[in-house]
Amino acid sequence: MAHTAAKHTATPWKYVKQGGYLQIHGNQELIAEMYMGLRAEANAALIVRAANAHDGLVEALKLVLSGLENGSIKSKPIIDLSGEIDANIPMMSLHSVIRAALAKAGEQ
Repeated sequence: MAHTAAKHTATPWKYVKQGGYLQIHGNQELIAEMYMGLRAEANAALIVRAANAHDGLVEALKLVLSGLENGSIKSKPIIDLSGEIDANIPMMSLHSVIRAALAKAGEQ
């Protein structure tokens, strides 16, 4: 029998301080707990923001990619913030940047 991975806890997630710990909760379920440390609250906030933004960002990237593929959005080579193309960096299309981001997010 094939094993199917469980889906993650539904968003939105939030974090709360509980004694000497930070807890991340979603859908009235404890997702993670960490000791209060130097960066604990910043880390918990990042995890929560990333989880809560994930689905919307993936959908936005898919819409842009679809527009690039069907020609409704035109793409130019990626340039740095100064407006100069760096000859030492391989040219990347917006297509490849979006595909790489979706792959890193575990999406197709």
